[in-house]
Amino acid sequence: MDLTREEMETVIRCSAADKVWDIVTADPRVKTRLRRAGYEGKPDHQLSAPYEKFEVPFKLVRFGSVKAAEARRERALKNPIKPKSERTDAGKMGENAS
Repeated sequence: MDLTREEMETVIRCSAADKVWDIVTADPRVKTRLRRAGYEGKPDHQLSAPYEKFEVPFKLVRFGSVKAAEARRERALKNPIKPKSERTDAGKMGENAS
């Protein structure tokens, strides 16, 4: 069953009694990221075939503020990461060691 991009939903749900977040997704990119992080997907019996459910420990899901995200973005724009070939400190780690 092929889904359109709009149909490839990801739902994060949890109840007050649970110690885990249920992440239910049909998005292959989200599935890949969760698998690479070490989580195993299981078919969600309430939904059709492309959806899988991943259980993630409650303490590992964070919600950041918009203000903090904007501050990080501003810092990144002011201090872009230079390629290694342009860095002045490249290869100088061992020079000061005694």
